[in-house]
Amino acid sequence: MKTLLIVDDEDIILDMLCEFFDFKGFNVLSAENENDAKKIFAEHKDSIEVVILDMLLKHTTSDDLFFHLMKVKPSLKVVISSGLSKDDCDQETLHHGRLV
Repeated sequence: MKTLLIVDDEDIILDMLCEFFDFKGFNVLSAENENDAKKIFAEHKDSIEVVILDMLLKHTTSDDLFFHLMKVKPSLKVVISSGLSKDDCDQETLHHGRLV
């Protein structure tokens, strides 16, 4: 079973994504903020294969978290999600991730 970490500060989005991927057979871990995501990732980094990361978390962008995750596990696949247009997102982060 593949393990997925979902990071989003909006409860409705986080709940919907968790339910969807759980239904699809993933082992789902979730975090509402950068600190929780770092703690969960540190505990489960060997099993987490994919992270779905909200581009804008409360009080921060997720750039620092993205680069932290990639430094710890360079083979990690990260899907960056956002309600922003591509032009409004940090281009360096997008270059290394994937905008959905």
